[in-house]
Amino acid sequence: MIKNQKGVGLMEVLVALLVLAIAVLGFVALQTRAISATNEAINNVDAVNLARDLAERIRANPSAYSEYISNLSSASPSGTAATCVGIQANCSNTAMADYDTADIVSFAKRNGMQVQIQSLTVVGTTLRNYLYISWDKTNPTQGSSSTDCTKTDGTYTDGSQCIIMELY
Repeated sequence: MIKNQKGVGLMEVLVALLVLAIAVLGFVALQTRAISATNEAINNVDAVNLARDLAERIRANPSAYSEYISNLSSASPSGTAATCVGIQANCSNTAMADYDTADIVSFAKRNGMQVQIQSLTVVGTTLRNYLYISWDKTNPTQGSSSTDCTKTDGTYTDGSQCIIMELY
């Protein structure tokens, strides 16, 4: 009979493998969450850039403000319009607004986003226009549904994936 053990016992190896397996599973879960957070950040940045782009286009063409609002207030804004870029382009302010909104909607659709302008009454009777940009399963709307961007009181719906920008 051997009184002094030489080497590693099978039970010790199994415990070490179990600890290693748990550590690897934890690392995989951490990486999965990191990828999800990265995708959410990318969508958020794209939405902010899209909102800023539209706001700058509206500020550059203020005489067609109502056309921008009209084009983006419908539930499914159109993504088509005449081209208003280039040397030969001779567009009116309204045609430029149509082109801008079609360009924004087209970009949004290519990136899995939805764009809509909501005219909402805040603090009494002041009517303000808000640009909603949403992605994934969130709709660019205000309401009581779990898929709406904001609740009827104007706060974000839990789990919504959207941004809101006030237009003036």
